[in-house]
Parts: sequence; structure tokens; C-alpha cells
Amino acid sequence: MITTEAVALPNYRRIAEELRTQICANVLRPGHRLPSHQSLSRRFAVSRVTIRQALMLLQQRGYVQMIPKTGTFVSEMITSLRRTRHRLVALLVENCQDPFFNEMTQHIERELLRANLHMVLCDTAGAGPEVSYVDVLKDRVDGFIIAPSLQESSWTQYRALASTRLPYVLFDRDIRTIPGNRVLVDNYFGGRIAADHLADLGHSSFVTVTYRWPDRAHETPSEALRLRICGFKDRLIERGIPESDVMSLVGGGGRTKDAGAEAAMQWVNLRPRPTGLFATNDILCLGVIEVAEKSGLRMPRDFSIVGFDDINLVRWLNIPLTTVAQPKEEIARHVVGLLLTQNAEARGDHTQHELLKPRLVIRSSTGCAPKTAE
Repeated sequence: MITTEAVALPNYRRIAEELRTQICANVLRPGHRLPSHQSLSRRFAVSRVTIRQALMLLQQRGYVQMIPKTGTFVSEMITSLRRTRHRLVALLVENCQDPFFNEMTQHIERELLRANLHMVLCDTAGAGPEVSYVDVLKDRVDGFIIAPSLQESSWTQYRALASTRLPYVLFDRDIRTIPGNRVLVDNYFGGRIAADHLADLGHSSFVTVTYRWPDRAHETPSEALRLRICGFKDRLIERGIPESDVMSLVGGGGRTKDAGAEAAMQWVNLRPRPTGLFATNDILCLGVIEVAEKSGLRMPRDFSIVGFDDINLVRWLNIPLTTVAQPKEEIARHVVGLLLTQNAEARGDHTQHELLKPRLVIRSSTGCAPKTAE
């Protein structure tokens, strides 16, 4: 029955609410295929555009899944949501204060709220390896969204999720020993577009800037960073730049401004000094820029630098940063969408990997190569 209050809603909202009620009452069961748009259009006496709006709203909230050229089906996750009282999803990230993860947290929470779900935020770095959020929360939440920590001691708890019936999705880091559906950014492509931009500006000598963890002095901390650097170098070599003209500098101390500054101290003392810089995240750029300014170098007159991530902070620098932007809102949509559409009866299949393209955002930190370089 449609109440008087519901009639006041826009048609697509009214139709979505009626279908949602049928789904929650188990009239429309998980996996059930809904009638065609044309049939629903006749039933509700509205246009097919209105029907599509209603179904898209239900899909955003996790009640149905629209499959092109196949049909619209009631989400399998509805079964697990009915069994729980809290409609909670745990988000596990390594450092909530990191600007990139802070922004991703906000986008993911918005997407969960649109699906009528609430978020529990867990900082895995602060807890230490002895704390297993999976064990603590697996009986209290409806699913997990995880940006895997670089600490291998925490990976066991993530692997254990594969044997549970809880849906979970991984994002940001591709740690291949952890099974799971995941949403990643094409880091290799990101490095390539950074290389093209600097080379197009006439730069002919280059430096990559990345970081290491204190306990991993001789290796790149993650596959994502390695791919960014490989993409950058490979593209320059394709363009005829000798490999010897692309240097790699590494700062210690992890994903921090200080790591960027440590790498920059090596760079400013080089002769000749490379003029095209690519850092594997935006935070490193802050350290590079600070050291450069103290050394009397001006950007982009004396050098150009490209970052990676496009955190909000870099838009408001005195000289805004050119950067490879991760599509944060799109990542959040895909992560939550994958979580909602996982089949409660087939959780063992964790093979769906979505690879999203980053884009270059050009600002004032890059310009034409100087006519002469030291």
C-alpha cells in the first residue's frame, strides 16, 4: 500500500520505495529478476526514464544490481543485511591522518550513507600488529573495506576473511597474497602521463623521488610505487631519453615530507642538476619544494615537479602542484558497489579486479625547461 505521505514524493522515489518495501518483505527475493523496464513502466503508468531513475536509486543503495543487456536483479547482499541489526561496514586504513586516506575515507563514507550503511573507521597503523580488527568486528559488521597495511604481520587477518561469508573489498594496494575483489588505480599509466608532460615541456634530464620504510632499506615499499616509477622511466626511454638521464632518489622515513626533503638534499647537489622531477606522492613534493627554495631554486623557472594523488592541500600552495590525480570519488563508488554486489552464496570467488585510470592535473609547478641547467 502507498501512503499519502509517499504520494508526495517524486514518481521515481515513490516507485523505488515500493520496490524496496517488497524486497525487504521478501516478496522480491535475492537473485530475483525484476520485470523489464517496459513492464514496470506500464505497471506504474510512468515513462521508462522514470523507471530507470528508480532502479538506479535502488542500485546506489544496494538493493538491486542492473546488468546491461541482462536485466535487473535483487542484490544477493540483501540476505546478509537482513540478518544484521546495525548495517555497519568497517573501513581499515593504515593512517587516518594521511591526507590521501583522509580524503578517501570521506568519499567512502558518503557512498556508504547513500546505500543506507554506516562506517566504522579503524586505523591499522595505530593499533599495532597484535590487534586484529577482523577478529574484533567480524560478528558486528556487514562487511569490510580494506586498504592493506604494508606490515606483513597484518596480512594473515585479511586472508582469513576469504573463508568467512562476509563481503569485503580491497583498494589502493595490490598485495597479491591477499585474495579479494579489489579496486586499483593504473599506477603504471600514471607514471607515463607524468613523463609525457615533462618531456613535452622540453625537459631532458629527470629524477624520480620515492621513499622507503625504515625497516625496508633496500626495497620499494609497495607495488604501486614501483609501477609509477616504471611507467615514468619506460615512457621516457620510448621517447628517446637515455636511461642514464633518469635518476632515482629515495628518502627514508616512510610516506612523509621529511622523506621528500632527504631525497631533495641529494638532488640539489647534483651537477648538472636534473630539471624534471616526478614524485610518487604529493607529500614528498612538499619536502622537495622546501629544500629547493632554501637552496635558492625557483619553481618552475629552475625545475618542474609532478606529484601523484592530487590531495586537496596541493591546490592551495603558493605555487599549486601539477599532479597525477587519483579518481577518489570513482574509487569510492566502485569499492562500495563491489561490496554491495558480492554474492552471499559465492564469496569464495574473489577475482573481480577493477583498474581505474588516473588523470594529469596541470598547475603552476611545471613549466618549460630552463635554457641552461647547472
